[in-house]
Amino acid sequence: MKTILFLVAVLGFVASRTAVALTTEQDITPDYVRSHAREFSVAVTKEKNGLLAFTVTCTLAEPRYVVAHLSVRSGDRLLAESDTPAFTKNSKNTFHFSMTPECLATSAFTLGVSTFVDSGREAVPVPGTIDYRFRLPDFVSPELIKLPDNK
Repeated sequence: MKTILFLVAVLGFVASRTAVALTTEQDITPDYVRSHAREFSVAVTKEKNGLLAFTVTCTLAEPRYVVAHLSVRSGDRLLAESDTPAFTKNSKNTFHFSMTPECLATSAFTLGVSTFVDSGREAVPVPGTIDYRFRLPDFVSPELIKLPDNK
């Protein structure tokens, strides 16, 4: 019996230590943004050149390490990719990007948010990230994705 209790205690300790390093994923939908209006905002407009222009704002309560991941795809083909890291002390962080309506369904935008500590003069990210996955098509009204031939 003591052996079983010891094994349970060790497993609990190991699980609690590794859980800190896990990445948590959170889908960001229009409903989520409405219920978390102090944290996120998403605006989409159609530019004169036909591109959908996104403005995503993330408001943080304290300094964080943020990585903005953008993948623009046309079907299975990767057209552009950007990973922008920042040790941000700003409470309001705004990200701008655009794409064609045809790329909307297969493209992705994610904000990875982690805490960090100061180590001397360097900021060091701490394990444990929340990946906020924005469901881009959900933020675009049908009027914005109409192609010129579909008037």
